[in-house]
Amino acid sequence: MKDRDLILQARDLHAWYGSSHVLHGVSLEIARGETVGLLGRNGMGKSTLIRALLGHVAQRDGLILIGGHDVSRGKPHELARRGVAYVPEGRGVFPNLSVKENLLMAARPAAAGDRRAWTFARVMETFPRLGERLGNLGSQLSGGEQQMLSIGRALMTQPELVILDEATEGLAPMIVAEIWRVIAAMRADDIATLIVDRDYRKVLEHSDRGIVLQKGQVVLAGEASSLASDPQLGRFLGL
Repeated sequence: MKDRDLILQARDLHAWYGSSHVLHGVSLEIARGETVGLLGRNGMGKSTLIRALLGHVAQRDGLILIGGHDVSRGKPHELARRGVAYVPEGRGVFPNLSVKENLLMAARPAAAGDRRAWTFARVMETFPRLGERLGNLGSQLSGGEQQMLSIGRALMTQPELVILDEATEGLAPMIVAEIWRVIAAMRADDIATLIVDRDYRKVLEHSDRGIVLQKGQVVLAGEASSLASDPQLGRFLGL
């Protein structure tokens, strides 16, 4: 794979919280339009990897490139400007802003004539529940509605890469199905995606490749279809 095809490159990434060394030389690549599933048991470094990639971990070392640009010491807002959108665990909606305000504050214009643009109208079409609650505050939404809002807000930045951390956690089955439908739509739009979710089967079903972390190191990696049948997968996921 040529470097120009890569939206994300992370090489030999280390991260610490104080004296605790959490990531131990993790390398990760995501091509433009590719979906990668990030798997591993709780406490194995998945969220720390995401936070390190986004610039939320101060103590980190290694090379991080976004679209070929070195952002190894970049701040979160700098990565956002380079087309990285984040749907955090816990949703991160602004509780004192309305649904419409939450969406529009993040909106960026799409390229002229781009049929895949995530406009306000397209987000409303994708999440009709949000259209019924435009005047409601973020704090007045259910957990599922907040997750829709968080994903819709990310998409309105016209991202090159979306990182989803536990996007379906704690949601009702009908809402979970809707979230996976939108993830499939992002894949169809050639938006690169990094997914963390407890449902490893769904993650691999919606991914091109997967990587598995164990104690802050990559212990398995490969095509999603091959990884799903790898006999070692259950051991590393504690199944």
